[in-house]
Amino acid sequence: MNFTPTRTPICRKISFASKRGAGSGFGDTNRWKKMADSMESTPLPSVEDRLAVLCPSQELLEYYQKKMANCESENEDLLKKLELYREACEE
Repeated sequence: MNFTPTRTPICRKISFASKRGAGSGFGDTNRWKKMADSMESTPLPSVEDRLAVLCPSQELLEYYQKKMANCESENEDLLKKLELYREACEE
């Protein structure tokens, strides 16, 4: 799964139009400088902004539903114990 938003510089694909220097991948240094300048001028969204657009997977939803059910049952057990302790203290 790719969670990178489609409008960030991270997801831009770098294509090699020039055949010269293809062995090293750094044949056109001016092109790399332009790309670096472009990336610096385009700020990345904050983590909160990125997380705001993500939809949770079904697996994640099921996991947290189970977690909540476990917490609720533990809470009920603790409330029962608390009631027993209170009754014992009142006697």
